[in-house]
Amino acid sequence: MRKYFLISLLFFSGAFNFLTARTNSPDTVLVGAYVSSLHDFDIASNSINADIHLWCLYDDENYSFENELECLYCNEFNLTGTSVEELNGKKWFYTKATIDSRQKYVTTNFPFDTQKIVFGFESSEYTTDDFVFKSDIAGSKLDSIVLSQFDEWEIQNIEFLSSTTNYNTSFGDIESSLTTVPKFEIIVTIKRLSSWLILFKLITGIIVAFLISSCVFWIKPINTDPRFGLCVGGLFAAIGNKYIVESIVPSTNELTLLDYLHNITFIIIFLIIITSVFSLFLYEKGDEKSQKISGIIDTVSFFLFLSIYVSSFTYLITQHYQF
Repeated sequence: MRKYFLISLLFFSGAFNFLTARTNSPDTVLVGAYVSSLHDFDIASNSINADIHLWCLYDDENYSFENELECLYCNEFNLTGTSVEELNGKKWFYTKATIDSRQKYVTTNFPFDTQKIVFGFESSEYTTDDFVFKSDIAGSKLDSIVLSQFDEWEIQNIEFLSSTTNYNTSFGDIESSLTTVPKFEIIVTIKRLSSWLILFKLITGIIVAFLISSCVFWIKPINTDPRFGLCVGGLFAAIGNKYIVESIVPSTNELTLLDYLHNITFIIIFLIIITSVFSLFLYEKGDEKSQKISGIIDTVSFFLFLSIYVSSFTYLITQHYQF
């Protein structure tokens, strides 16, 4: 009899624990989005504006998303047309969000860059102990008009993700060491179009500067004015081109592809000047042997620097080009 009693006790204890766990499990809030507009895209200021329709389906009528929904990565966030209704026995929350967002664009591969535009939403009042977000993948879409708003970009992908954010603080709650809140993110991946054309326009100046500087090897070292004048002119042309590029390309703390290409040009032109000085030194010795060596140095240097320049450009561009 005791055996059956113990078995029954264990059964009811397990059932009670199961029901308690079910009762204490967080609610699931179905959240979706319809991106109707992406505009004022400015890669230099790391910003973009958006109009996004948001909705939530949930059971607990105590949730007030019109007051507790918080937008991440934004300078300004406004909700319009907000409504809460009953839909098939659930609460249905709808609103239109107007967002002035701030982003973190990466321009190290410019003009072969791919950017990710991220919009994030969190609950400012509830944690994952209360509910978790579940993405409405079927209902979440990107309006076709958005495609026409990116003339120089191709929209490669859009994701609607539900996740969590861990804050390493309890916000004063002595019973907890950290806080985890539900998060919903929209990630739009875009890739720049006509990258090769843009690159050619931006590096034409330094290519011409290098070619002008390389022509000095076909001028006799004794003609110092054109020999060194072309090098100095090429150097100033490369510096001027860099200033023009920096006024177009967004500034960054990292070296970009264009920075590498300009630096290579500066170094090569500087080496050309040094080689010209050494060649002039040999030529001015006056003997036939030294002048012959000077001519050989000029010829070899031309093809050597040309091959180094072309191979360096090819390597750097292929390293930054995203196949």
